[in-house]
Amino acid sequence: MKKVLILGVVFTIAACSTTSDSTKDIVPIGKDTYMVGRAGSIFVDSGSEVKAQLFKDANAFCISQGKVIMPISTKQEDKIMGVSAASAELQFRCLNENDPELRRPNLQPAQ
Repeated sequence: MKKVLILGVVFTIAACSTTSDSTKDIVPIGKDTYMVGRAGSIFVDSGSEVKAQLFKDANAFCISQGKVIMPISTKQEDKIMGVSAASAELQFRCLNENDPELRRPNLQPAQ
């Protein structure tokens, strides 16, 4: 019984850690342009929930560089029970506040 309780606690902590606000998964894909993608934990059903966390991480990443996020495209998939986890992808730029490319986002689906 004690082992089951310990495993339950370890599993819960591990599942919670997958929703970290870490920016370590952000990958450069061009000049000032980045991509981040992630699958949600087993407790996350919505790709939108995963995507919201990606936006938080990307925004923090750009702020750490003294820049502003400019989203380019997004993609998300909801969880399919027993088949796939909820997931999302975000492509974005980190631009200076006065960059002429900084504008209201017109997000396009990621290809």
